[in-house]
Amino acid sequence: MTMSVVLCRRLGGFVGALAVLLVVGILVAGCATSGKSGGESLRQASNPAWSLKLAPPHLVVAVSPVRQTLQIAGSIGTVLGAGITAVQNAKYKNEIEDALGGYDTVKSIEERTASSITAALGGKGARVAPFDKHVEGMSVSDAARARCRQIAKAGHDQVLDVSATHGVYGVGGELIVRLHAELHAAPSGKLLWKDSITFRGGEALAFRSLGDPTGQMMPNIMSPRLSSKAGAVSQWTDNNGAFFKTEYERAMATALAGLEMELGGAETAEGLFALGADLMYQKKFAAAHERLEKARLLSPERLDIANTEAVNLGHNGQVDDAIVLANLVVAADGENAPAHMNLAWWYAVEKGQSEQAGPHYEQALKLGMAPVKKLEKALGLSADR
Repeated sequence: MTMSVVLCRRLGGFVGALAVLLVVGILVAGCATSGKSGGESLRQASNPAWSLKLAPPHLVVAVSPVRQTLQIAGSIGTVLGAGITAVQNAKYKNEIEDALGGYDTVKSIEERTASSITAALGGKGARVAPFDKHVEGMSVSDAARARCRQIAKAGHDQVLDVSATHGVYGVGGELIVRLHAELHAAPSGKLLWKDSITFRGGEALAFRSLGDPTGQMMPNIMSPRLSSKAGAVSQWTDNNGAFFKTEYERAMATALAGLEMELGGAETAEGLFALGADLMYQKKFAAAHERLEKARLLSPERLDIANTEAVNLGHNGQVDDAIVLANLVVAADGENAPAHMNLAWWYAVEKGQSEQAGPHYEQALKLGMAPVKKLEKALGLSADR
């Protein structure tokens, strides 16, 4: 019996209960002010223009928490902390770039995103300069409208603006690829559709925060810290940045597959994976499940998709269903470290079943996963073991 058949049968019990919610969930992936998806709006264009901007035009490294911690001390602490944070982040960025050698993250994301946009437009239209909001003597809104009039004069009836961001963020050093797209009518400048897709490198983990690490980190009064977590940067610099390159390429490919789907491309497992994972981190768990389940059924061999679906179920309070799915992942691949770690977390932290959790935790550690303090506390393990 194939894994896909087993997963269908074992998970069928709770899918029906989500049916009504999932119908609503289909609508949440895009923010379409015209009431249409990006693809529907683009299909009405006879000659669209498009632009691509890297914002910012370099790899971002923002993992130092010093500014946020010293912010507790008031304005003087904020200023002092900002300087220390800038120095630390610059040092971390140099370490990552040195490890990567000649690997150019900017060139890679720019070329691949441009190729995806061209494919989504089916060869129609032409590339134009990105919007520049700094136009002397004009407000931002006036500059935007003037640009759309200019684009219309060149024979275009819509303009698709895409911005791409990539970097390592947060005290845990999460690798992020984010694509933001907006579609405007020309010459009116009316916003027809917009959406953002964020994909994180590395496997989904049950204990990972769903918060956005790219945002302004707030000071943590209860648990201040002056350094990032152990391994936040070294995970990306070890072995000449091999893991960074692999995960960056994966994150780019997945995020771009999601963008292509949003722009009217065919439904693919990779695109559904991107949209589902993004929705999970937005805590829209029902809508995320609908996409992740479709992705898994299209590519049952993709255990990373099944693992993410299990984590999404766990966040939605369906811990027993998450355990069923994660156990099936482990049955298919006994050395799947993230699935072992997730099982350990759900058994020990969520259900208080240490006996079931212990073997999974030990296996996850043997396979290279870092220790998790809260999980070790739930298992009653000493800190110095």
